[in-house]
This record gives sequence, C-alpha cells and structure tokens, in this order.
Amino acid sequence: MGEENVEGYYDLSNKEQNNREQKKMRKSLLSETMALSMNPHKFFSGKDLVAIEIVEISRSYYLYYMTAELIEKTDGKTRPHTYRFTFIKEYGGFKLEGFEEVT
Repeated sequence: MGEENVEGYYDLSNKEQNNREQKKMRKSLLSETMALSMNPHKFFSGKDLVAIEIVEISRSYYLYYMTAELIEKTDGKTRPHTYRFTFIKEYGGFKLEGFEEVT
C-alpha cells in the first residue's frame, strides 16, 4: 500500500504527458477529492524522487496512514524529507487522500 501511489504522484509532474494520460493517472492514484482539489505540478515541480523508505503504516477506521522518508533531488541537491500520507480505499484500491510534511 502506498509506495506506488507516492511514486506515481511524483510522476504526475511530468510535463511530457498529455492531458488524457494525466487524467488517467490522477484517477488511478488519487481519491476523487484530492484529484479535484490539487495541482500536482505545484507541489513536486522541480523535484525528483530518488528513494522511499517506509517508516510506519497504521490504520484508524477507514483511513490508512503511511509515514515515509523520501529522498528528493532539487536543483542538484539531494535531501531527505519525512511525509505522512493518508490513504482511503476507493473503488477497490488504495487512493492518496492527502499528505503533510513531518518536521
């Protein structure tokens, strides 16, 4: 759960994809709410995902949480960032509902 969604989310910032491909990816990776409310180009613009290390996975009722350390490359510099991702089950699969950076 989750790692593929995070990697796919970074791929959404790929400007080489056409609108149809982008829409298909958003639908498969993101919850309906998140897909409608976010522009992935803004958050991950200029960042490349180098690695993901899952720290913790937990569940609270219908929400699933994954804390992970992501190694991101920005402007030639590699830095670790810790994020907490929230997932829901939607249409039989896990979809990214939101995330926040953990300091």
